[in-house]
Amino acid sequence: MAWLAGDVLTAIEALAPTCGCVTLDKLAERLPGHSPQQLSNCCGHLTRVKFLSHSKRGCYRITEAGKTALREGAALKTGPKPGYHQKKARGLRQRAWRYMRSERKFDLDGLQGVVCDGSEKAAAANLYQYVAALCGVGFLVALPRRGKSATRYYLERDSGRLAPVYRRKTQEVFDPNSGEIYRLQEDA
Repeated sequence: MAWLAGDVLTAIEALAPTCGCVTLDKLAERLPGHSPQQLSNCCGHLTRVKFLSHSKRGCYRITEAGKTALREGAALKTGPKPGYHQKKARGLRQRAWRYMRSERKFDLDGLQGVVCDGSEKAAAANLYQYVAALCGVGFLVALPRRGKSATRYYLERDSGRLAPVYRRKTQEVFDPNSGEIYRLQEDA
């Protein structure tokens, strides 16, 4: 048995002969250091996998399957399933991509002002290269300039929430949303 799930099953099995149905309050007394929400979530999971049953809300009994799992020391993890949560990218280019998707039209100064937090090295050059690469493969389009204003860009191809990856050495852009690789033209 692993972590809280094993402790909960053990506590419910120990308390069951004296009180039959074990409430979350009795469980919390038996397992100090765990919040009521943690205990409730764990009991809910153990109920879904048929190791516990409940006759009324917040009152649990151990099932035969639960007793067997406890006797055999079955490994039971109550956390998220592998691959369920994806790691959220927080890099400069991911933040820039989110901004591009939300604004659709932007200039480099505005982009840099919003996405840079001061911890990045050469952020302006990094963003310039990234925007140039995205223009080179058709994700962005440079809009015609008006007078002396900065060049503005328009997001032409919004492929999804994950930022396209610019690979400078191979002169290509990988789109993790579609799995496609786009080659940069020679003049980009």
